[in-house]
Amino acid sequence: MNLPKPEKADRFSYVKGLLAMHRIKNRQIALSLGVCDAAVGRVLSGRMKSRRIQEAVAGSLNMDYEAVWGEKA
Repeated sequence: MNLPKPEKADRFSYVKGLLAMHRIKNRQIALSLGVCDAAVGRVLSGRMKSRRIQEAVAGSLNMDYEAVWGEKA
């Protein structure tokens, strides 16, 4: 999928939009990792950083980490 890469400030909205477009809920990602869905929500809002959760988000979207988060893994 060739979507334009957003600016860093818009990154979290971009990722949330991708998840919504694919109908992937925070809860699904949280269950697969054994964390609470609030932790996933904090990462998606930018209040917390977790490489493990970010990689799970990218994986659930079937995209490379860099394509989703805009930084190298």
